[in-house]
Formats: sequence, structure tokens, C-alpha cells
Amino acid sequence: MIRRQLLALYPLFLVMAPLDPALGQTPDPAIQAVIQSPELASNEAPSVSRADFKLSFDARFTNRSEAAVEVPEPDRASGAVSWITLRWVESQEPDGRWRFVFGPGMLVWQADTPFAPCKSLGPKETLEVRRVSQPLLLHKDVFAKLGPEPTVRAGLVLTCKRQDGTLQSKTVMTAPFVLGVQAR
Repeated sequence: MIRRQLLALYPLFLVMAPLDPALGQTPDPAIQAVIQSPELASNEAPSVSRADFKLSFDARFTNRSEAAVEVPEPDRASGAVSWITLRWVESQEPDGRWRFVFGPGMLVWQADTPFAPCKSLGPKETLEVRRVSQPLLLHKDVFAKLGPEPTVRAGLVLTCKRQDGTLQSKTVMTAPFVLGVQAR
């Protein structure tokens, strides 16, 4: 029985993005991530319990460290190529605390998922990307509590393939931004 379960997992490549500070798993402080021009579009599929959206945005990633870091090459990240993954979204409460509205489950890619190649981002260098789109599923009761212009921040996983074929993943936390939530 165990052998069958292991064989069923064989075609999957599992990557767990860091999150829990108690376990030493925090977003990479070397990369500053800023979301610009966020747009939330409804992908209305009939559902009683969830709201299905597409979150599109421009982003700016700045290497704040004194050493180069590897990030995905955006010019080679189109179509089915994976490179930026929306990992979680938190909204700011009136008292300043943050709460998850889209939590970080386990991140799983199929074994044949293509990844963008890595590029080096030098010290203090900035990379700007345009119109990244990611799915965002929310429980309708959580969505209803957000209000029309919540302040949110997101956890993103930047994944790329190095020249030696290994994968490089970095989890980054975006600076807070206002998300217009007009359509209900």
C-alpha cells in the first residue's frame, strides 16, 4: 500500500515555501518587493462558498544586499513558464495586526513544469516586471470582510532554474498596498 502511494507521488515535485518565523522560515530580507497597479478581476464560477479572482499587478524587486542574488529572468517567463507564484495574502486589521485572507498551503508543481532561467540581480539593482497574473481564491465570508479598499501584503515565491538544472526559490514579502475590491 505504501509503495503505491509513493509511486503516485513520483510525478510531482514538491516545494514548500518558507513562512513560519518560529521555524526560521521567513521571507528573504535581501529582496524588497513592491506591488504596483494591482487589479482584481472576478473569475465568477458558480460557488456557494468561494470567490474566484485573478490578481494582476506590476512588481518591482530590489536587491537590498551587498551581494548578487538569483531571480527569474522575466524576458524568458511567458506562457506556461512558472516564475512568480502568489503564496499568501494578508490584510491589515484596524489595530495594525495582519491576518491571512489567503493562506499558504503546500506549494506543489508537476515534475514537467517549465521554470524561467535564473539571472543575477546585482547589489542595489532593481528588476521591474509588468502584468503578472495569479489566481486568488477566497472564502466568500473572508472576502465580504475585506471592505472596498483593504491594505494588503502578499507573499510571493520567485522560482527559477539555474544553469546546472537545480531550482532556486526565494520567498519575498511585498510592501503593503491598497487593493481595490469593487466588484462583489
